Amino acid sequence: MVYTYEIATEYNFPNITVYKSFNDGVHNGYRVNSNDGYVMYDKSANNTELDPETMMEVPVIYYYRVMHCPLNYNFANFTWVAVPRDSVDENYIFGAG
Repeated sequence: MVYTYEIATEYNFPNITVYKSFNDGVHNGYRVNSNDGYVMYDKSANNTELDPETMMEVPVIYYYRVMHCPLNYNFANFTWVAVPRDSVDENYIFGAG
């Protein structure tokens, strides 16, 4: 299998680049990357974690460098935004390597 990527110029989001993903030349989905110096998060996510001091759930934002979407992903409802990487806690960045 040969995987290749091509920028999907029809999708434009600030500091986020969308790539069409191909497997042996067949378009099979999308790879979404935050641009250098940025990470992205989903504005619609409602993530929480347990505060060890209070034992209460508190809201938390998880950040990512890359995400993958299926071929039928609806980019009209794209809820991800990019923020400068140095403005967030490194412990909450996934796929940061």
